[in-house]
Amino acid sequence: MPTYTVTDKTGRAITKGDTVTDFRGDTAIFQRVSRGVEYNGTAKVIVTTQSSDGPRDWEYYERVFGLTVVTDPSEIAPEDATPAAELAAAIVRMGERMRSVDDGARALNCSEAESIANVLRLAGRTDDADAFIECHAWGDDDSEDVHRARYLELHKLPADHDA
Repeated sequence: MPTYTVTDKTGRAITKGDTVTDFRGDTAIFQRVSRGVEYNGTAKVIVTTQSSDGPRDWEYYERVFGLTVVTDPSEIAPEDATPAAELAAAIVRMGERMRSVDDGARALNCSEAESIANVLRLAGRTDDADAFIECHAWGDDDSEDVHRARYLELHKLPADHDA
């Protein structure tokens, strides 16, 4: 069975027993992933809700709870690979390569760089994600940029420096 990483929309890791909230504001207890995104681009999760008859397990699409499910790319069998799974694996590989090619990381805007870093983090590559953001921040010289403070630190510039 594949290994899945599940996060909510704030980036918090979700594991069995965690409370999740659906788009209506109703809560449930997360149990497990029943189907990863590798099959058709969408994942399904099992949650437990309380009803008048007691607890009951239900299967929902991950988006109902604002969850993101990532399947460990190394565990996807070739026959299960779809364009979505191939894309997830390709993003991980691209992030690894772009980190080593500083200009690639510097050319991205902050949200693009954070997206790649988040995929690397979800794949368990936290050090690579941090290094990728470091490479990106080296060129983040716009005063409005998210990584501006790190840019100033890297270049040993004062906080009031006007790039």
